[in-house]
Amino acid sequence: MIVATYKMTTSHQKRDGQLSVIRLVIGPTRDEKGCRSVCLYRDTANENSFVLLEEWESRDDVERHIRGDNFRKFLLMLDTLSEVPEVSFCPVCRKEGLKAIEEIIVKKKK
Repeated sequence: MIVATYKMTTSHQKRDGQLSVIRLVIGPTRDEKGCRSVCLYRDTANENSFVLLEEWESRDDVERHIRGDNFRKFLLMLDTLSEVPEVSFCPVCRKEGLKAIEEIIVKKKK
């Protein structure tokens, strides 16, 4: 699995227009082959900062997505942000959940 993260900061004046573009590309992205999820989050400390988080089955799926027309719309929007976005692609070799938290807590008590 590959997790793609886009941390974005915009200006108050451009925020609504940029969010509209992001919302337009999220729907079609969810329908792309290999897309596990797409979520948009707003920073509670700064209403002009957002994180778009995508989960993909494979690197090939991410590359196909990036070469697509839908992503081009997103790239054009990134160019209008007030700050350079922070972008990362992280391969995930193992995903753990609440059981891992429980094991850590129990381990600490020993």
